[in-house]
Amino acid sequence: MVGVLSSTLSEAIEWGWLESNVCIGIERNETKSRSRDVSDEEYQAVRKIAPLRVRLAMDFTRYTGQLQGDIISLRWAQVHEHIGTILFRHFKTHKKIQVQITPEVQEILDQCKRFKKKGDYVLAKHSGDGYTSEGIRACWQRVMQKWDLTGNDRFTFHDIKKIWVREQKKPSSRRDVESAIEGYPQFDAGVRAEAAEMSHHYEVFYCLEQSIRKLITDTLQSAAGADWWNSGKIPQKIHQDVADRAQREIDSGITRRSGRMIDYTTFGELSQIITSNWDIFGLILTSRKAVEKVMGSLNLLRGPIAHCCPVSKDEADRLALAVKDWFRMRS
Repeated sequence: MVGVLSSTLSEAIEWGWLESNVCIGIERNETKSRSRDVSDEEYQAVRKIAPLRVRLAMDFTRYTGQLQGDIISLRWAQVHEHIGTILFRHFKTHKKIQVQITPEVQEILDQCKRFKKKGDYVLAKHSGDGYTSEGIRACWQRVMQKWDLTGNDRFTFHDIKKIWVREQKKPSSRRDVESAIEGYPQFDAGVRAEAAEMSHHYEVFYCLEQSIRKLITDTLQSAAGADWWNSGKIPQKIHQDVADRAQREIDSGITRRSGRMIDYTTFGELSQIITSNWDIFGLILTSRKAVEKVMGSLNLLRGPIAHCCPVSKDEADRLALAVKDWFRMRS
């Protein structure tokens, strides 16, 4: 406050309205930084009390590292799902910032599509218009007021970005895998090299398969309720085969892979679930024939990856194209 007053008085002296600045020599309070580290627990707790659009803005920052201004100015024309990237533009400098569409980011985009109207903005208000800086700040302040009332310290979107920064500094899972392999010197060097190369394809397919399972779960749950698996939406043969697999796992005495029956389905069965419920999935996917074709290609390409065989460069290229085709169908 003293600094603001001192600057004002200095300007008054320049204009000849005053002869001296009474603030000179007054000791000023030390400026305290409001920035702080936010734990994942705090982030999730605030996320629970935030309205949907504020929650999505938080998640955008959490998983892309972009701030409020960049997020509220993001338009659908900057989202290129067919190549897996978003081209942000810094809201002040207009510098291009390319961000990969990870499964987490794809989920945010999918939620934004649900209330997409005629407007161009990804994060849009109920009217379809974009948010102003003042508008999104006001929404955030209301959330922070609720958080404040619970006896917690407020934080900012800059603090949320620090969570993203922390994640970037963590050792990658691939390095963890490599260190695990180092514990087995008996493995041939050539096999090690193949394993490192194959891990790239495995990661892509793992994320893809999990995102398809989530799409099916969310869509059928919305259409048929919480017990959608037993609602008659799942083809009878798949329903029975999945039950048999789960029972064999229980009978073997090993830890169950999951408590969700969809996690016991094969990739080919996921395709059948989608096409047999086309009256529902046709609202979010562009073509049934395209789904059958792309899912069929992906299922063939999945074989070498799942059975630990090397993938040729041509097949690797086909995998990349097939994955892009899948996301293109959801645009």
